[in-house]
Amino acid sequence: MASSEDGRAELSCIQCKKLKRRCSKDLPACLLCSRVRRRCEYPKPSSTPTRPNLSSGFESPGVQSRVRTPISLSSRSDALSAPNPQISSSLAGCFVDSVASRGKDAAIPVDLLWQDICPGAVPFTHVEARHVVEEYYKSTHTWLPIISKLRVDRIIDEDDLASADIQILLHAMELDHSSQHHARPKPRISQQKLVKYTLFDLEQAAQFSTNFLAASVLLALHEVGHGLFPAAYFTVANVARICLALGIHDRTKATQILPRPFTWTETEERRRLWWAVLILDRYVHVGLRFRPLCTPRLEPSEILPARDGAWDNGDLTVNPLLVMSIEASTSVDPFARTCQAAHLLGWVCEHVNQNPSSEDADLHFQEAFTISNALRALITMLSAESDQRPRTQRHQLFAARGLAYAALNTLYDVHSCIEPDNIETIGGNRGLRLDLQQSAIEGFKQVIGEISELASEIEEYYEREERRLVPIMALFCLYSAAGTYGWYFRENTDPKYSVGFENLRRVLGRSKWRVAGIYIELLDGQESCYTCVH
Repeated sequence: MASSEDGRAELSCIQCKKLKRRCSKDLPACLLCSRVRRRCEYPKPSSTPTRPNLSSGFESPGVQSRVRTPISLSSRSDALSAPNPQISSSLAGCFVDSVASRGKDAAIPVDLLWQDICPGAVPFTHVEARHVVEEYYKSTHTWLPIISKLRVDRIIDEDDLASADIQILLHAMELDHSSQHHARPKPRISQQKLVKYTLFDLEQAAQFSTNFLAASVLLALHEVGHGLFPAAYFTVANVARICLALGIHDRTKATQILPRPFTWTETEERRRLWWAVLILDRYVHVGLRFRPLCTPRLEPSEILPARDGAWDNGDLTVNPLLVMSIEASTSVDPFARTCQAAHLLGWVCEHVNQNPSSEDADLHFQEAFTISNALRALITMLSAESDQRPRTQRHQLFAARGLAYAALNTLYDVHSCIEPDNIETIGGNRGLRLDLQQSAIEGFKQVIGEISELASEIEEYYEREERRLVPIMALFCLYSAAGTYGWYFRENTDPKYSVGFENLRRVLGRSKWRVAGIYIELLDGQESCYTCVH
């Protein structure tokens, strides 16, 4: 245990690091451990591994001698190939035999510091961290509330911010949602790569935490929103596997890798992070179809997020159940509505992936009717709730409405094909198939009109909040509806379809998410926009 010249430990004790508390670093025991009468352990210098220098990308006064050229991929692989002594056998045992490891402490490392990973990088100060957090909670948090304000505020107030996982969370929060401090040195590598590489290092060191998981979700959101494919698709899959490995998806049966949270607020935060992964997994699937989802099907007993305002304030409240909450009389908040829409989108994704036999075809067609009815009910509910909200708060429902419309458009696209070579002839009830086909064709015209109304609300939001990002989940439905307008215009050259196409294209062009530019290129370059693909 190394000590400084004033007789105090150089690093916070292991117990304070776990609790994200400011450690007095007194020897032989810190003040907090002494007060609660527990054993105080300080990390040994050898327990902090030497990590590859990702910071090479930073220049700052006083550290010029430590700045090197960016590490190549080959050198990073060599540096990370050696066995990591920090990963305990108990943690590895959870992966080898999770049943035998149930109830045992996984001994997750907690002492990896920011300077261990990025020796030349300037960490966020408390003032800078406060600015990043405030900007984030004024923007993304309003439509994707997945990171606890109370927990992050407590860390900034009480912690020294030296931990690698809190620093990378701040970088991830800054990716899209806050202005950079001009006084901070700018990295040579992009901030997206900095976050990605650092999360990889934390993963290799097995330093898992709620901060690590939250930063991973924000990285996936950033890559999807800016069209960084195929990397975005792989990142979503990776964070899904991380959640499954940590047991976030099932706190009842799955062995839990992360330490048990001390508060209901953090328990709810982990649940919300898992829902965010479910949403992103379904959203990326709607574009890259006919692939299995990376996350499991949701059970009717799945718990939805609690009331957003209550969670923000740390007020205990109940969590509604997924199927119970779809009824109109149940009051749930916008993020829970987004989760419901994602659930139905996942149902559509699984339905689209099916290849029913002749014996199962009728059930397949009946399922399509059931999904369509559920989506129509949810959309009606969302429209009514949006109308009841002040205009300044309607953007909180953009994500839920966008996902619901994307699901309905995808379902209609699959079942509306009228080309003779593509008509499915399987199934005993031919009338059922024809009814479904006619319902899809008529439904297209209704849904693109509703999406156009949503686009008008989004454009109004752009006029009022120029700096804010519209939820990425609202963009695909605009793209798919524009493609449908283009399809109809080529069929009968009715000017109203051309106007609808141009209006949606214009709204997409105003988005600050760069993936919108990809959507526009596809619309402009396709000779037959959004026609049947099967």
